[in-house]
Amino acid sequence: MPPDKRVFPVPDMGQSLIWYADHPEHANFVRSVQKYIASGGNLPPKHKKQTVKNGSHWQQDAQLRLAIEAAAIELAGKHFEDLGYDVTSVERDKKGWDLEARLVREYLRIEEKGRDGKGVSAELTPNEYRQLTKYRDSYRVCIVTDASSKRARLHVFAYSAEHGLWQSDKGQPLVFEKRIGALISSLEKSRSPNTR
Repeated sequence: MPPDKRVFPVPDMGQSLIWYADHPEHANFVRSVQKYIASGGNLPPKHKKQTVKNGSHWQQDAQLRLAIEAAAIELAGKHFEDLGYDVTSVERDKKGWDLEARLVREYLRIEEKGRDGKGVSAELTPNEYRQLTKYRDSYRVCIVTDASSKRARLHVFAYSAEHGLWQSDKGQPLVFEKRIGALISSLEKSRSPNTR
């Protein structure tokens, strides 16, 4: 089962290494576990989910890029909502991720990237990369390919402590290529009328 679906609430069993489910007081819990397994790991929604709103980012081709961004946000948000998470947009807060998803005790930070083509690649800002490194266990990178078409496809990447790398639930690795950038500007001093 993908890591983001491993969210079934289990009551505190104490410190014992053995727990018996056949006691009458555990009957409701056992039925809940059986329903959860039968559903394929989908918890029933608690309430109507809110719509994820699109924020704004710098875009080269404003109309196309905003449409791609909106489609990617919508698809990523819907994916986690379908898993039972409550999803909130935090794009305008500039936290280093776009969405926050909560379910029971789970809290995820989701950074989405929309692509117009089929290539599963994206650029992270220095802040996004810093937050990904800091919160790697709860951070998800969602890349939506063909975002402006009906063939849009979501690729969700999570950090695997077992393998020591970022990968999709299908085992597709995410490769990082660090780059160094700089902000440049002219420091030319303005001449005063008395200066020659």
